Amino acid sequence: MSYDFEMTADETVLYRYCSIAEFLWMISESRLYFKYTWAFDDPFEGQFSRDTVEAMRQWTGENAEHNRRMFARIGELPHAVCCFHRQDQESALMWRVYGHDVGVAWATTAKQLRQAMKKSELPRNDPIIGDVRYIDYEQQSFNYLNDLNRVMHKRLEFRHELESRASLFGVTAGSDAPRPEGHFGISIEVDLNNLVNRVVLASSCAWFQPALTAICEKFSCNLPIESSTLSKEPFKVFAEQIIRACYRPEDADKVFIPSTFFVMPGEEKAKDEGAAAEPLPPE
Repeated sequence: MSYDFEMTADETVLYRYCSIAEFLWMISESRLYFKYTWAFDDPFEGQFSRDTVEAMRQWTGENAEHNRRMFARIGELPHAVCCFHRQDQESALMWRVYGHDVGVAWATTAKQLRQAMKKSELPRNDPIIGDVRYIDYEQQSFNYLNDLNRVMHKRLEFRHELESRASLFGVTAGSDAPRPEGHFGISIEVDLNNLVNRVVLASSCAWFQPALTAICEKFSCNLPIESSTLSKEPFKVFAEQIIRACYRPEDADKVFIPSTFFVMPGEEKAKDEGAAAEPLPPE
């Protein structure tokens, strides 16, 4: 098969940003949610680019009708995907767009994601985990003979997402099929303790960390939970250091230095030449 995208490397760190409600559902059910591509908000999701459609229209010869029938059958077997942000640290933009600043981000790797899924529930082979390729849908095309290509391509306007996807193809009903979750997707049983490396709470939800830890323990999920790095306080320096950095040496001694100054987070306020530091004004 010809893939017009790159497979995600095994050790690539992947973050999934979601609501607290979705995360609680995942740990209570030990299942990972895959959404049908047609259920996404982007109308171009899972569609062909202009040049790709034009190439398909040029089919001629004895194989043309066969190819059209083949694509009609493929369209009846939907793709379901689970989306991740491909980066080894948090993203402020992803928090705003997908975590809604009050959600959860959890981290895994492509290898762990593949191995944590219960094999008996997979509709066909192991899921394809690939890096989404961003193209100009007005000017560029991709190989339409591999139907997975249309799932692994998105418009350039979404390139900030740095997305990798786990895709399940040809999801059908049956005794060993994934469990349907409403009309918009399916779920696969997963081993959460082997899937999740890190759980991060949005900076506005740090107060919820003890409760979330207790809930995870209730469901036998030994998951490390921490607050977002965005909740950290900035490093602060002494006022004297600021003044000496901003003024010429011969002028620095002429500048009045207040007794109030800042210290590094977590340190006690130092004393200025033996005098007590003045309290900071209220914000």
